[in-house]
Amino acid sequence: MEFFAKTVVLLFITTICSANTLTISHIATAHTSNDLRETYYVELLELALSKTIPDQAYQQFRLLPFKRISYRKRAFEMLRSGELDVLWAMASIERENKALPIRIPLLKGLLGYRIFIIRQGEQQRFSVINSLEQLRRLTAGQGPHWSDTKILQANGLEVVTAESYISLFSLLQHKRFDYFPRGVHEPWHEIITNKDKNLVVEKKLLLRYPSPLFFFVSNNNTALQQRIKSGLQIAIADGSFDRLLYNHPITQEIFSAANISQRLIFDLANPQLSPETKALLEDQSLWYSIGD
Repeated sequence: MEFFAKTVVLLFITTICSANTLTISHIATAHTSNDLRETYYVELLELALSKTIPDQAYQQFRLLPFKRISYRKRAFEMLRSGELDVLWAMASIERENKALPIRIPLLKGLLGYRIFIIRQGEQQRFSVINSLEQLRRLTAGQGPHWSDTKILQANGLEVVTAESYISLFSLLQHKRFDYFPRGVHEPWHEIITNKDKNLVVEKKLLLRYPSPLFFFVSNNNTALQQRIKSGLQIAIADGSFDRLLYNHPITQEIFSAANISQRLIFDLANPQLSPETKALLEDQSLWYSIGD
């Protein structure tokens, strides 16, 4: 799943005639209608756009809700047809061929730090694991079309898939698979949402792979691509990007809760990265580093 990326918020942008204002309407394909995790991306886009306003080449803007809801499998088709103008999703060669990426990792790569949701009372099964080969004896649960699924499988991990995100929690409860890898910001919220299923966060292990989440725009919207990129670069330089990331309600407490530095980390390869995206790995300012 792609958190914030299996949860995709689509943004429809249109210029209105009055006051030279860019109006941005947003919809959420959240797993629940009031998922707080959605708000980070909207706020980050708003931050990026606001940083460009002093440049007279760019318009003022405002955010408005957009009534239509669409799921991720149609998102890039809607981007191509002009039904929407911005979405965010995990980077992959396929997606970067379909649309223009803004190659700045929106979570500083944290989406590729995966900890597990497991059944209550089964921590010992994971506490004895000290190698990736041992983990391969267990089975993960994922969605069939998630980028994470392909990454896990490419690294020799067994995966059971289910079409419905919601059903994965019940399938884990009923022992259809052994663990549910989640982004470090996700499992505590999800356990509360599924409190009737007796699930807990695994305490020892962490999977790590390069997995940037990008804003994407349509192939013919290079002006918007450049505006968002410029705004994000300004926000990184002045520190406002990090302030939003590390103080947002969905992330501000997860770093201590996840205890990343004390976990046994298994590094995985991500075969879905384009050469252009792989090149970003050299710029440490774009990525989360343990100890940040």
